[in-house]
Parts: sequence; C-alpha cells; structure tokens
Amino acid sequence: MNSLLKNNTNTSSSHWALWVSPTSTDINCLKNSECLVQSKTLMMHPKKPEFLMNALLQALESGFYNSIKMAKSQLALRDQNILQLRAIRFGVMLEWTDCAPRLNKASQLSLI
Repeated sequence: MNSLLKNNTNTSSSHWALWVSPTSTDINCLKNSECLVQSKTLMMHPKKPEFLMNALLQALESGFYNSIKMAKSQLALRDQNILQLRAIRFGVMLEWTDCAPRLNKASQLSLI
C-alpha cells in the first residue's frame, strides 16, 4: 500500500519554499525577486517558539516543501541537528540565514 501511495504522489506539489521569521530586509529582498519566487514562498511567523520544532517536522514530512529558510538562532543545537537529518531524509534543502558559509579546504588554507 505504501509503495502505491508513493508512486501516485504528485511531484509538482513539492515546490513550496518555507521561510521562518524573515527579517524586514529579507521581506524586501523577496518583494524585489521574481513573481514566480514570490508566489512559491510561504512565510511563517511563529508566536509560540515551543511549537516551532513540531511545525517544522510536520512541514518536512508533508512533502510540500523543497526548501526551508530560517535563522539557526531560533533552535537549540539538538533541534538543529534533528532538523538537518530529517531534511536530508526527506530531500528538503535547509538554509540557515544567520550563519557564515562553511569554509572549504582552499578557504581554510588562505586564512593560514
């Protein structure tokens, strides 16, 4: 039964981008982007932080989102790790908006 359900899943339904608590500059950047990007981005402004992790896990498991953007500072380190693993498992790109990009080996050598 599960294999039949997965075969019948509409792949065009997983095209939404979820943006959690965007700042005013982020919203202005989104307003200046293409109409297609604007129409495919949903913004979530959680009022109760204790429910944020459950909402994000449900969003990942729903299959409707291809990416989630949020600030790393909104979650505890344990929740960040859980969210990253679940994002990998469900094929969702997770983008942290408040951290520097990881340094590759060439960048690390140039710092030395």
